[in-house]
Amino acid sequence: MKRLFGGGKQDGAVGSCCGVVNIVPDEDLLEDDAREKVESKAPAPAAQDPASAAGGPEVLVITGSCCSPMAKPFDERALRAAQDVIAETGAPATFRTISATAGMNGALSKEVLDDLTERQRNDGLQLPVLMVGGEVIAGGLIKPEHVREGLVKAGALAQDQPVGN
Repeated sequence: MKRLFGGGKQDGAVGSCCGVVNIVPDEDLLEDDAREKVESKAPAPAAQDPASAAGGPEVLVITGSCCSPMAKPFDERALRAAQDVIAETGAPATFRTISATAGMNGALSKEVLDDLTERQRNDGLQLPVLMVGGEVIAGGLIKPEHVREGLVKAGALAQDQPVGN
């Protein structure tokens, strides 16, 4: 998992996906305007229920360009594939993206992180990672077919519903 998401917490600091230790500021020492900036950059908590308000699954892309700028084209391809398939099919799904760093800093549950670690170790899972309805669908080179497969598995899309290219 260190290769996928980094080393984790060390002495009260938070590890990023690249193993760099980020110092988390003590909020008691911050001025009010600085505290607002820290709070606005905090990662969103992981969704408790992968289903959206519309009754569909959450389509989540975990990106890796936060620590590896060379991964940006792969992240962009994954984001475009997810957004395009949802828009073209009209699937009742929500779309969310988080960086691997945000995932390590609390945006993903321990169970999800453990699952991703295991898949990285055993199957060579790479970033970006596509999850639909809380299930890992694909990693690395994400294609529209992967998004469609995830939506079908999650019951948000019929097996024979076409997806434009």
